[in-house]
Amino acid sequence: MRDRTDCNRNDLRDVPTLTRRFYGQNRNGEILVIEDDPETAELLRVCLEFEGYRVCVAENRDDARLNLRMATFHCIIMDVYMTGLDLGTFLEREKTCPVILISAGYNIEETAKRHGINLWLKKQDIADELLNMLDELL
Repeated sequence: MRDRTDCNRNDLRDVPTLTRRFYGQNRNGEILVIEDDPETAELLRVCLEFEGYRVCVAENRDDARLNLRMATFHCIIMDVYMTGLDLGTFLEREKTCPVILISAGYNIEETAKRHGINLWLKKQDIADELLNMLDELL
């Protein structure tokens, strides 16, 4: 994964509507992305930073916990299925702000509802829906 400092707007030439719809808008908010797939994490980071959000990426449970102790976040975007992460326990102990769950799995809605999360996305729908959700939250 690239360092945050080597990212620029040219990185977005292949990114769909997620960044192009709101070009030029400044958004405020600290977002923690908890995602163990490097490509998905990078896509989220680049797109959200381009939109004006400050983004921190955690690739595992321990990094997520450390980040939550070191900073205050306005929203957490996290993958449901991560090695070593029990979603229920993690949310019970670490949920300090609104959470958007993401997953490539087909039972994401059921999983989200079971854990009291009202915002969820299938990874296939991220480009179309994520910014709309964040606009409502923040």
